[in-house]
Amino acid sequence: MSKGSVVGIYICPRARGPMQSMQEAEALAGLGLRGDRYASGAGSYNRNEIGNRQVTIMSAESFDGTDFTFPDSRRNIFTRRIEAPRLVNLEFPIGDALFKGVKYCYPCRRPDEGRRGDQAKFADVFFERGGLICEVIRTGMIVLGDDIITPY
Repeated sequence: MSKGSVVGIYICPRARGPMQSMQEAEALAGLGLRGDRYASGAGSYNRNEIGNRQVTIMSAESFDGTDFTFPDSRRNIFTRRIEAPRLVNLEFPIGDALFKGVKYCYPCRRPDEGRRGDQAKFADVFFERGGLICEVIRTGMIVLGDDIITPY
């Protein structure tokens, strides 16, 4: 088993809107994070299909040494000491909620919109480090600093 922690929580109420930093969030079984675009079916990847994409998780270590920030990635939960891609098909708790890793999440293309040609491209910097799409199995609260215990 491995132990990590939550170092960032973000939601975005509407597709293409700004990401909002949260101290805590409620993970809703079968939906996503309360107030987030994916929980309401307003996300770019689940428009009008609530539950298709619920929560995305990304390793904070992926940002070390880059010019990008957590909100640039458009992901929901950021972790330290957890290799998110290793959680595919595994269940794991975060705070009071229970999640299941569904599949790898390719880096978002949106952070590259408006960047100059001489700037590093997000998709290139985060190649094979895009994160993980997860289902919420059990409703519960997630708070910054919560432990994440993984089965690997």
